[in-house]
Amino acid sequence: MALTRHTSMLNEKGPVIHPSKERRLAKARGVICYFGVRKFGYMGTEVGKVLHLGPTGVSIAIRRGERSLKDNPLLFNEIMTSKKDN
Repeated sequence: MALTRHTSMLNEKGPVIHPSKERRLAKARGVICYFGVRKFGYMGTEVGKVLHLGPTGVSIAIRRGERSLKDNPLLFNEIMTSKKDN
């Protein structure tokens, strides 16, 4: 299963794809990295390539995403529910 299948909703020119320190975008990249690596089993380098992040950036983003999901369990449930519906 190709990573592009899970990231087809991401626009290559969209703000999530390019590194930014804007909080909401950093959180979104964190959640994407967390799910890509921890839940879907992709390599961090694969996820990093799609999001234009290096290995350290992916690692930091995963921790940020995990923290965001712990702080907002409804978000985790919503994402998991929408994954099952597709």
